[in-house]
Parts: sequence; C-alpha cells; structure tokens
Amino acid sequence: MDQSERAPVRNYRHARMISLPKHGLDSRKSWLVALLCGLVHLFCSLSMAAMGSMFTGFLIDFSSEREKASWPVTSITCSMQIVSPLFSILVHLGARHEWILRICTFTVSAALVLSYFAKTIVFITILMAIHGSSLAGIFMSANVLMARHFQRQRAAATGMQETIAGVSVFFMPALMDNFIRRFRTVRSISLLGVITFASFIFSLCITPFNEQETQDSFRNGTQEDTEHVEFPKEISSTVYATETSKDASEISQNASSAVDSNNLLTDQPVVRDEPKPFSWRTFTNLRYFFDVFSFLVVFECFATFLQLTADYSNDREVPEGAIYLVPIFGIGDMMFKLGSGFLSDAKIASPPTLMLAGSVIQCFSFVLLSYSSTMVGLSFSAFLMGTSNGCRIILFIIVLINDFGLDNLSHTFSFANFLIGIATLLKPFLVGYFRDRLGEYLGLFLLLATLNAVVAFYWAVRVIEAYRNKRITLT
Repeated sequence: MDQSERAPVRNYRHARMISLPKHGLDSRKSWLVALLCGLVHLFCSLSMAAMGSMFTGFLIDFSSEREKASWPVTSITCSMQIVSPLFSILVHLGARHEWILRICTFTVSAALVLSYFAKTIVFITILMAIHGSSLAGIFMSANVLMARHFQRQRAAATGMQETIAGVSVFFMPALMDNFIRRFRTVRSISLLGVITFASFIFSLCITPFNEQETQDSFRNGTQEDTEHVEFPKEISSTVYATETSKDASEISQNASSAVDSNNLLTDQPVVRDEPKPFSWRTFTNLRYFFDVFSFLVVFECFATFLQLTADYSNDREVPEGAIYLVPIFGIGDMMFKLGSGFLSDAKIASPPTLMLAGSVIQCFSFVLLSYSSTMVGLSFSAFLMGTSNGCRIILFIIVLINDFGLDNLSHTFSFANFLIGIATLLKPFLVGYFRDRLGEYLGLFLLLATLNAVVAFYWAVRVIEAYRNKRITLT
C-alpha cells in the first residue's frame, strides 16, 4: 500500500478519535458523573477501609471477645444490605435518586460524628447500623445515576468509580490506627465522620441523565462538530448521504437515536439495552439465586479480610501486617477493577469468565492465607485477595443488568443486598466460634475458600453454556 492509499486510512482513524460529546450517553458529562460518584463512594467507604483498626479498637475499649467486638463493624455491612429494599420501595413510590443520595450522604456522616457520645458496645452498634443503612441508599442511587449515563462503556465507568473508592485502603488503616492511639476509638470514629461530610458536598453536584438535553445537543451540535473532521472523500460522501436520508422525527425520537447518529462518525456499533419487564418471579429464579450467592461470597470475603487483617497479623506475630496488608490488597484490587471493566467492555473477557477466574484465585488465596506465617506469604495472599476482589466486585451491577435488565436494577440490586445482609448476621458468631472457642481463624478461612470453590463451579457452568450457545449460533 503506497502513501496515497494510506493517507485516507490515517485520516479516518484520526476521525474516529473525535473527542467525546458534551452531553448524552457515554459523554464528557457522563464521565464527570462517574468521577463524582466515585468521590462520593470514596469518602463514604472510609469506615469500611478502617474496619480492621476499628475492630481492634473495640477489642481494647469495649470487649475482649471477638464475637462482641465484631458487632459494630458487622452492623455497617449488614444494615447496609438489609435496608436496601426500603430504598427500592421509596424509588417505586416516586423518590428521586439524587435526593436519596443527598440525604443519605448527610446521614452517613452524622451517625459517625454522634459516635463521640457512645459509652457502650450496644450504642456504637446502633450508630454503625444507621451509618450502614445510609450507605445502602448511597450505593444504590449513585450506581443507578451513574449507570443511566452510560451504554457502551458502563463496565469501564463502574470500574473507574470503584477504583476511586478503593483508594481509601491505601491510607485509612494507618490513619485510623494513628487516630485510635491518640484519641481512642469513639473519638476517632467521630473525627472520621467530619471527613466523611465531603461526600455530601460532592453529592450536590450529581444530576440525573437528561434525555431532552441530549436531543438538543444532537440537533445543535452534531453538524458543527462534523465540520472540523476531515474524512476521505468517499467516506464523507457516505456519511453525508446516510445522515441526510434519516427522517428528522426519527432522529429526535429519543436519546438513543442521537447516539446512533453520532456512532456513524465513530464506526462503533451500539447494543441497546432491551427492556426486560419486571416480575416478582425474578426473585425465585434459580439464576438470580446463584448470582446473589456469588456476590454474597465476594462481599463477605472482602469484609472479612478487611475486618480481621490486623487481628490475624497479631496472631501470626507479624504486627506490621496490620498496616501494610490492606494497602497491598488495595494495589491488586485497584489494578483489576480498572482492568476487568475495560476487558468486559472490549469483549475480551465476558463477565462469567472474570467471575470464574476471580473465584479460583480467591479460593487459592484463602488457602495460602490460612497457612502463611511470614510477611512475604501474607503479602502475596493479600495481593491475590485484592486481584480476585477487584475483577469481580464491579461486575455485581453488570451481571444483574445483563441477566434481568437495567430498568429492574433498583429491585434486583436492593433485594440481592437484603439477602446478603441477612446472611451477614452469621459473621460475628462465626468469628466468635473459630477465634474465641477454637483459638484460630484457620477454619473460617478454609470455609471461605470452599464457598469460593462452589461459586467457581457455578460460573464455569455459565462459561461453558455461553460457549455452546455461541457455537450453535455460528453454525
């Protein structure tokens, strides 16, 4: 191919690199919303990143029994998930997601600040439950608001949002440990509440998706934007002919039609989200049960690792692990949150494949964690734990959307969290049984490894099923 033939190709590739549109799906505004949702998640999840330090603080200040000291930190995750259906009902009754987000970001901070007055383990548990309940509204509304701004790049946006939230694991364990040594546990939690108030400020900047704005942007901006792009003559004529042949009423019908027209310029196909009508039978669907069970294991392994890392490091006589293991976990978590989102959007790896890989890795990492007694072994298992968590945790929303539709996300997401929250109530008893009665966490970690093996088997079946369906379609 000579230079004259290569020039149109280079110009066309340059044309495909047009900057994102200002408004509409997958636009600059969409990514700004994803960034703001990530910052809200970051400041709201500071308490979860500090659970290990808080757990050891409760052991010192309130109780020497792990079971009792587990209740305040468990109540954060438990209430967060159990209360989720309430917010789904509020949305069904007409509550707007942006207002739920703003009220909950204020409450999540206030509950932590009021911990200053806590004198008993019961009082601090109640406040942590209020804090966790507010987190439920934040995570549901922020996820829905963000998801409605995206179509093709939803997994990547979710990955970016979760990655921003995951930054807290790099500094919160050391920061909270320092706070507790200086101010004791309840005062440290109160100070954390003041910092968390930043989430309320960011929530004020998040707006819902505006379809009318997208239509106006298309009518006024598409022709102006295309004037600055030099296409090869044959490509320009094709685009012009295609655009002028479209009926104007069809173009202005909805936001999706505007996106389709813009995609003529970028040569990127759009796969629409077909609406799937909601039915209460969804909750008795076997696939829904296994989807929920899969993410129950993901979230419980995540919360258990964050809670017990400091105490387990002390048991293994590796005290520096209390500070460094969670950041090491965060490195693997952040890398694979970003990576799995882009792999999913680029169709390089499907969500079932990523779920299978993550479950196998986490099964191995819990076995390794159970028998490690050095900083090197603990660090390697923590990194593997982070990679397995990162490549799966962002897929919760994606899996529910793919299996049951975007319009049903509020219902499926909330009820799934409710079931996960009920199961979470068992964790303090398990921690107390294995550590207080049996004297070590070995049995608990091996139990979590077994649950990951069960989840891996389910997703292996899904991967094989998808492969067979693809072969049948091709033939």
